Amino acid sequence: MAERIFKRDAQSNLVEIASRDPLRRYRYRVHPTDGDNVYIEFTDAEEAARTAEEALPPPPFAGLGRCIATRAGQSFASGTPAAISFDTEVRDIGDYHDSGTPDRFTVGPAQGGVFSLAVAVRWNEATAGANANAGDRLVQVRVSGTSLVTVRQRAASSSDTEMVLQVPEPELVAGDFVRVFVLQNSGSAMTLDARLSIRRISPLES
Repeated sequence: MAERIFKRDAQSNLVEIASRDPLRRYRYRVHPTDGDNVYIEFTDAEEAARTAEEALPPPPFAGLGRCIATRAGQSFASGTPAAISFDTEVRDIGDYHDSGTPDRFTVGPAQGGVFSLAVAVRWNEATAGANANAGDRLVQVRVSGTSLVTVRQRAASSSDTEMVLQVPEPELVAGDFVRVFVLQNSGSAMTLDARLSIRRISPLES
């Protein structure tokens, strides 16, 4: 936390310091140690007040959040669309992802805003056996059950099929949930690896 000294008593080493909140003032006593190093202690009742304040539950998240989650080796039957179940959180600032419902990312209270979404999928073609590299591959992002963006392409001719889907600046409100559906029609079951990033870039304009 950035702070700056407002007052200092040279004899008592008592200083008044302001936090980033200009209406808040704390009084500290600065104790010289070796060289330019110091340690600081709260004086009077400020320590108790600060401790009580920090013990309060945090307000609903209202910052610019970000969630990154991945899935490796999930199997999908041929010809049946299904949602990716993201079982590993890389980062989740804002509690978008819940391990109890790993196939969705939910916008919580005070989190509505403009978002950026990106999904990367790699179909592991060898897992389809003799049907590797046959048919089409599809990735679709849905918000609260409604399709938002769909990408469909032919399977790669001789390697794993990689797909990237980006959704620029969708507006989501509290309660909306994002799911990623995929489909392949190779004729055999196949696994994929996936990574999703969802980032809140600004609040909704009032």
